[in-house]
Amino acid sequence: MTKPRPRSRKALDYNEMITYLEHKYSFNNRDFLGRYGKEIFDGKVPYCDFWHWMLKNAFYDDISNGCYRTIYIDELLESQHPGWVNKILTYIKREFASKKDSIEVFIAW
Repeated sequence: MTKPRPRSRKALDYNEMITYLEHKYSFNNRDFLGRYGKEIFDGKVPYCDFWHWMLKNAFYDDISNGCYRTIYIDELLESQHPGWVNKILTYIKREFASKKDSIEVFIAW
């Protein structure tokens, strides 16, 4: 019998993934519709924060600094959610999970 060896997990850094998508597709994941991005606050525009949406709908508020989580991208795309969320999920699928139904991410702050 051989002695077990440490294994490393292959995962995308969540922050690097989102930063890449924001740059490539020109959006702000923390304020997708630009409620606070203008010189004057626009109270008519809803606040659309993808990070907070992911916390409640994908990570179920169960995260800590330095944790790994799986994003079940196909399952999320099939569920009902706002259109702006669908856009970002589609970007994630296209760029990082085109041949997979989920991706593992590392979350740290």
